[in-house]
Amino acid sequence: MKTLQCPNCGSPDVRPAGYPEYRCAHCGTTVIPDQGLTGFVDVVLVQSPPGKNAIQVIQALRQATDLGLTEAKAAVENLPTVICRSVKAADGERIRAALEKVGGKAVLKAA
Repeated sequence: MKTLQCPNCGSPDVRPAGYPEYRCAHCGTTVIPDQGLTGFVDVVLVQSPPGKNAIQVIQALRQATDLGLTEAKAAVENLPTVICRSVKAADGERIRAALEKVGGKAVLKAA
């Protein structure tokens, strides 16, 4: 069995948090084990914190993608939303980690 490691802090202390997700015990990052997502994936924003914290998710979206302010705001308000289509799995993981760092929740789906 492959040992999971947190992509955010590098900790090997990753625990099940409901299939297929795992959660890092140190930093709280959600980890989804590689399930054959070696090619291209769609990044889907499924949850955003309410109120002022949503602004941080909008800012993270704009930094991690090429979305403008209007598109990023609409994505956060109309969940679930596909943020990026057919991006490399490594880029999708980077975007997902950036969103989760500010309180959003994103999942990667095979494109």
